Amino acid sequence: MALGINEAGLVVGNAALKGNSPTHAALWIGTAIYDLNDLLDSSGRSWTRFEARDINSSGQIVGFGRAPSGEPHRFLLTPTKPIPLPAKDKP
Repeated sequence: MALGINEAGLVVGNAALKGNSPTHAALWIGTAIYDLNDLLDSSGRSWTRFEARDINSSGQIVGFGRAPSGEPHRFLLTPTKPIPLPAKDKP
């Protein structure tokens, strides 16, 4: 389910990406879909992001996740590397 889109056409939301597991926060770049949990460095891997709500022009993503304790929390992800755009979308 798509929930947010930025001016570059990057889309965020949630998707069932791993078989029958619960939905995870997702990022669509062109026709490719990525599980946001798989794109994080080791500092955030113990958390589970299950819904991305919006993305801004800087690529920052906000949404909802679950802490290692199981408690739900909001999150803000800030890219440390440029998000690769599909070749047709590059300026």
